[in-house]
Amino acid sequence: MALGEWRLFQFKSKKQREKEEKAYAKWAFPYGDLQRERLTELIKKLMPKGPVEINLASFLTCKELYEDTLENSQSREEATDKMINVKKLQSAYLKRGYARFAGSSFGGCGN
Repeated sequence: MALGEWRLFQFKSKKQREKEEKAYAKWAFPYGDLQRERLTELIKKLMPKGPVEINLASFLTCKELYEDTLENSQSREEATDKMINVKKLQSAYLKRGYARFAGSSFGGCGN
């Protein structure tokens, strides 16, 4: 049994959990299971050494970060520039050996 299956501190009904999982799946893959399958295949081709589940989770995290950035931007170009600048800052910290600063405060996008 995986740790996530224990649901020790989750006080939601089964119906509520299913509703939330369905809403999340619709957000993550608005075109359904076919989109999920094709995205998984693409991730396997682009990053064959990494675990697909982690790479897919990283993709969805970046998608969420981009959407949040887009909400606070005037255009898609501005949102993309903000994301690129975060990635450049994160890379600069990693190159200088400041790995602890390059974690979740920068969104973890692109690792």
